[in-house]
Amino acid sequence: MKEDTPHITMAFKNCDRCPGHYSEGSIYFYEDCMEARVYYAEIGTKWCKESKHLSELYRLMNYLDAKVWSRVKDGMNGTLYKLEHLITPRFCVTEDGCQDITTIMAIPYSHFELDVLEIEDFITAALPDLLDSLSASIFLSLLGEINIEEAISLVDTEILGRDSDGMKKAEAYGAEEAGRQSGKTYKTELRQ
Repeated sequence: MKEDTPHITMAFKNCDRCPGHYSEGSIYFYEDCMEARVYYAEIGTKWCKESKHLSELYRLMNYLDAKVWSRVKDGMNGTLYKLEHLITPRFCVTEDGCQDITTIMAIPYSHFELDVLEIEDFITAALPDLLDSLSASIFLSLLGEINIEEAISLVDTEILGRDSDGMKKAEAYGAEEAGRQSGKTYKTELRQ
């Protein structure tokens, strides 16, 4: 991506479990598509740069890419639009020198024009909420506080709704509502 590419940058508040209690996003506008990214704030980037546990983070991201399919939800019990999969972001650490832990996706303008509200909600509500819910798994493993099996167990509990033994460490991190999906702006399913 070039610096002169037209783009917008956003900050998402109310991410209580994210480092710094917020996440950020950007949308880059190219000729045929837009590239949307939602990522952790600068303190998350700092921890990523300093970590000796990047291999665990990459393995966790591989697990997320394989198992978590986010769905957009209107937050109004389906009165605006139905719960559905529109786009599937990829989880990665950026290679631009910043080492942002991010979700990234390309959205063709033709697709965006068909589902404007749903895609906007996905980028500005569902993905920041998902990153918030993943904070304990990502940063406890990145900081070496839990191993990769415990991090995956937290994802299974918080995101996929499975039982897990890793809840005590998530609660210590401030994830008192781990595993609760009511009121969330996203739903997830396992890939078959």
